Amino acid sequence: MATEQDTYQHNLNEFVENLKGSNIERIDLYMDVTPTFNKEVIPFPFSYCYAIGLHAHSTYYHIFTSHTLEGFATFWVETKKPTSIPTQTIQLNSTLLTVDIVNGTSNYPYKLSLDFGNKKVFVLCGEIYNTTDPEVLTYSINDEMILFFEDLSAVQEFEKRVSHH
Repeated sequence: MATEQDTYQHNLNEFVENLKGSNIERIDLYMDVTPTFNKEVIPFPFSYCYAIGLHAHSTYYHIFTSHTLEGFATFWVETKKPTSIPTQTIQLNSTLLTVDIVNGTSNYPYKLSLDFGNKKVFVLCGEIYNTTDPEVLTYSINDEMILFFEDLSAVQEFEKRVSHH
């Protein structure tokens, strides 16, 4: 009998196998433009998203988070286009060379690194929370939002601030 963790891993592995070597036309970002935290105090650039979409050939891959029975979030991928309009679109027209998956809490994936040769993007399953001081935030992985990065140093800065691994 497959475990819940196996189901999530299979979904993600199938996505990677279907996309590796494919031409990705664009990445769509479905962003939360009014987060509950002060984005101005965050010392690195990123996009705070409900989901992202990858358009490859005639297939649209919708990546979002899903909560596990253990209460953590991880990635889930469906091949359907959402009904909402993306907040931002990044035109690529590049071949996806590799996808690296990094596991976090309870061995559930929390980071995807997508390498297009001339560009690398990072998709993290995480969250940023307010504290009593608006200048101090709490950072977590395997949480409800998609954090989209286009800069490795920004990812590393986020990961240094994470409260648990």
